[in-house]
Amino acid sequence: MIAVAEQLKMLGMKNNLISYFSKSSFFEITKRSERWVESDYYKQLSEQIQDSTDLYEQLFEQFCNHIEQNVDNDFDSDKVLRIIQEEFEKISGCLGVAGTIILAAIAIAGSCDGSLINEIFDEADPKIIQFASKAIKTYAKRRFEEMFDEVVEIIVDNIDIIGADFSDSNVLLLFERLKQLCMNYLGITKDEEYRVIFELLPEDFFGKYDKLLYLVDVVKHFTERK
Repeated sequence: MIAVAEQLKMLGMKNNLISYFSKSSFFEITKRSERWVESDYYKQLSEQIQDSTDLYEQLFEQFCNHIEQNVDNDFDSDKVLRIIQEEFEKISGCLGVAGTIILAAIAIAGSCDGSLINEIFDEADPKIIQFASKAIKTYAKRRFEEMFDEVVEIIVDNIDIIGADFSDSNVLLLFERLKQLCMNYLGITKDEEYRVIFELLPEDFFGKYDKLLYLVDVVKHFTERK
């Protein structure tokens, strides 16, 4: 993960990944990455990785094997994207948002010349990682579109609640729905994971749409409480 953060700028210039970060400068991303590495959650995550090395290796090996069995298919075929969905659910189910980070690292590593693959994934087959990278990015694009559609649906369903005081019982129900959405699409399961992610995102990441910002504030309120 540190290697990914250090090489974001190089990869962005080489592979047009800069478009993924169009709302934030690389300087800002780097500074936020540094804060993340210094955060308590990062320390917890590092300890989790150290304590669960065998699990991480097992999940990664299973992922690569599953992908390798299907490299004869198109990376954007429904079959391959279903495999990515299954792997996402399996990895995030075991590791929480750390599983999402692993898939993001694979997607970034597979976009370069192969050096980052070796640095992060050691002896992994570059061809498998590159195939997986394309599949993950296609999967992520579709899933984000589905997620945003669901966010719109949540706004429509709760139009009379949006803006209400957080003490309103209906707002808690709204939060529970948002929490389920974050788990389904991003693998976020713990309050500290929300806090870290909100800290990393640029201030203007969610734009200026007041109803969307209210949903963000609801999540912040219920996950930042002691």
